[in-house]
Amino acid sequence: MFSTMMAEMGGGHETMTMKGAGMGDLVTRGWPLYASLRSPRPTALPAGRPVREVRLELTGNMDRYVWSFNGRTLSEADKILIRRGENVRFVLVNKTMMHHPMHLHGHFFRVVNGQGDHAPLKHTVDVAPMKTTVIEFQADEEKDWFFHCHILYHLAAGMARVVHYEGSVIDPELERAKRRSRDEMEDHDFFAWGEVSLLTNMEYGHVLASNTRNGIEFGWETDWEGEYEVEPYYRRYMTRLLSLFAGADVDGEEGLAVAGIRYVLPFYLRTELRVDQHRDLRLEVGSDIQLFPRLFLEWYANTDGEWRCSLEYVVTKEISLEALHDSDYHGGIGLRVKF
Repeated sequence: MFSTMMAEMGGGHETMTMKGAGMGDLVTRGWPLYASLRSPRPTALPAGRPVREVRLELTGNMDRYVWSFNGRTLSEADKILIRRGENVRFVLVNKTMMHHPMHLHGHFFRVVNGQGDHAPLKHTVDVAPMKTTVIEFQADEEKDWFFHCHILYHLAAGMARVVHYEGSVIDPELERAKRRSRDEMEDHDFFAWGEVSLLTNMEYGHVLASNTRNGIEFGWETDWEGEYEVEPYYRRYMTRLLSLFAGADVDGEEGLAVAGIRYVLPFYLRTELRVDQHRDLRLEVGSDIQLFPRLFLEWYANTDGEWRCSLEYVVTKEISLEALHDSDYHGGIGLRVKF
């Protein structure tokens, strides 16, 4: 039995709170460089203004290359609302393993780094993996300003928002143009990839077409004597870690309708619980482990007594050497091709 397990992106929304005049004591926890930056002149925001705090979790993953704020891409949640005359604080919490240089158009912001009234002014700040960066600015403009990751591939995949001043009147033509642009964003386009392993004992592989929330998967395995199994699935990505699926499991003896849930546990331990049309349950657990820069260990096991363990040595971006042992198809060696 094969399994195509990958992490999924999350869901959520911008969290906004209105505070008193004080901006609090939360300080950027990121690059040590930022802690040493100090403005030669005071940069404190005007006192006595209302304060709006917006918490933005930087979310996404490399598996399906989906990037977002609070688990939602630009096409799903396009605006952050603020008001002219406020002091605005963005709390940027990086939940990914990549750096994200965040850029705000039309404003300079303070990076809250422990320098008090002499916090440095910037328009782009890097948010390190699994760290928090806090920025503050005066809301003294109007209309719309773009806020996005300055890794442009991440922007195109959905890690962006429009900072909108409430009450601003936008020219209707511009609003229509923005709507067309949002509808054409790449963050909900489908794209496809796959891989196939050609071994001395068997062939197996999978292909996947996916966008932010939906995926169509097709997996197969067969030996060289005509035994086979295929699994077509539709998958709905609920969060980065959670997805639901429905499809079929077809082999040389019968075809079963199946449905289930997949969840990624800490340490990238992937679990899948499914039920078939006979109401039989099956639990599967698996993981990928990078042993060395080019050597990977992959394994899975399920409650039907099926298991697989393989070693993959990466030769090029598209081709790997593979050694495998499978509970149904025994041992073999060969090539894995990715496309």
